[in-house]
Parts: sequence; C-alpha cells; structure tokens
Amino acid sequence: MLIAMLANLPVLYPLQILWINLITDGLPALALGVDPAEADLMSRPPRKQKEGILNGRNLLLVFVQGLALTLGAISTLLIAHYIFKAYEAQARTIVFAALVLLQLFHSFNFRVGRNFFFSKSLFGNKYLIGAVLLSIILQAGVIFLKPLNSIFKTVALDVRLVDELLICIIVTILVTNTIHRLFNKKVNSNKS
Repeated sequence: MLIAMLANLPVLYPLQILWINLITDGLPALALGVDPAEADLMSRPPRKQKEGILNGRNLLLVFVQGLALTLGAISTLLIAHYIFKAYEAQARTIVFAALVLLQLFHSFNFRVGRNFFFSKSLFGNKYLIGAVLLSIILQAGVIFLKPLNSIFKTVALDVRLVDELLICIIVTILVTNTIHRLFNKKVNSNKS
C-alpha cells in the first residue's frame, strides 16, 4: 500500500484489504493448525530454552519472504499498469487478486518445509488444499460476479491480465519457496 501510494499507483479500498485478511488468514490458518507433524520432528534437537519462537533468524525469514511477496504484488501491478496498459480499476483488481493468491499459495511453503514446492508433501494436508481451493473460488466470485463487483469495486479481468497474474504468482511462489528452503537448510545445518 505504501509503495503504491508513493508511486501514485492504484491503491486498494478498505473493504478489499479486509477481504484479503479474512480470506487468506482464516481457512488456511485453521487447516495448517491440523497439519500432521513432519516425519523427522522427534529426531531434531530441541530449541534452546531461552530462545523464543520468533528468534532473529525467523524474523529475518518473515521479513525476506514478506519483501518477496510485496515485490511479486508490485511487479504484477506495474506490468499490468505500464506494459498491458490496464486502466485503474483493472490494475487495482489485479493487485487485489495477486495479494490474495500469493498469500494463499505461500501457506503451502509452511506445509512443504524443506522440500521443493511441487513435492509429495504439498498434498499432505487435504484440509489446506480444500481451504485454498474454497478461498480461490470465493476470490474468483468477488472478481467475476457482477453483484460482487459493485460491492468490492472490482472488474472482471481479461485473459491477458489473468495470464500475467498467474506467471507473476508462480515466479514469486518459487522465489519464496527457495528462500524458505535455504533458511530451513541453514537452520538444520547449524543444529547438526
């Protein structure tokens, strides 16, 4: 939001921000809460007694991944606005969709852990898959159903913008997954 305002780009409406928080934090968080434990969990050394859950390394991981997701959303907006010449409502809708989809797919990074994003462990939690699919359907309704367009101030996206959105999301998720894997490998190699 800050970057878009400073760059004089379309910013999201308050209802859109509230929707993003509801749809990306609700169902996926509940589904991750029932995630089965990783197979090697008991073979890992315990965390130091005085070390908190959000230690320096974890805070750095949160910051770096947040930065990657922000850059993914901003690049989607810039490509739509400057390359595809999307008008303001289209550009706002595409960044709205990008933020939702990026956060939904990013939840799988916590599911796959140290594995590559497209690995068997991606499908280990059927509740997370169901939560993400339901959230995507709800988001698609907000974008493509006319009654919801007027409420959320969105417009239906044409094919070229949807293609651009999907490419940016795939690239960003692969980047965040690589960051996640590198941090996890570094943590585990330090504990060995």
